[in-house]
Amino acid sequence: MVPRRYRLTLRRLLRHFPAVTVLGPRQCGKTTFIRQALPAWTYLDLERPSDAAPMAADPEARLASAFQRAAPGSQPYFWRTAQGDEVDCLIDRGTRRVPFEVKLHSSPTAEDAQGLRRCMRDLDLPHGYIIYPGRERYSLGQGVIALPAEPLLARPESVRGL
Repeated sequence: MVPRRYRLTLRRLLRHFPAVTVLGPRQCGKTTFIRQALPAWTYLDLERPSDAAPMAADPEARLASAFQRAAPGSQPYFWRTAQGDEVDCLIDRGTRRVPFEVKLHSSPTAEDAQGLRRCMRDLDLPHGYIIYPGRERYSLGQGVIALPAEPLLARPESVRGL
């Protein structure tokens, strides 16, 4: 077995950042390194059909289930107005509500966040999140953040910091 020198570095970085990218050429041991360095974590590869299928089949249910495990006592809801505006998952944590919208395309835009923004406005919420299968976290403006699904589902406890 090849000794892995960066295990502690990875763990330190993950305490400060919601996602860390491990880069390297094909077949160099990136997946092995991650699985050895973080054995208690759930590993998801959204490029592998067996990992992506449950998310694609019912992403909202998978997201709600992950959040309930991460924040016991939280309640997931579906939010919809009479006009048809909706949010896939509104997590009620007792003192705080956090809206999530799931998009299955690779680069959500500000237009994709319209329903999320209406929810935020109607419920007076400062932040909302779009979960998508891409790799980058980025702002869509007005308090909406696009979050990559893979690290969030692999570490659902990170939702506590949102």
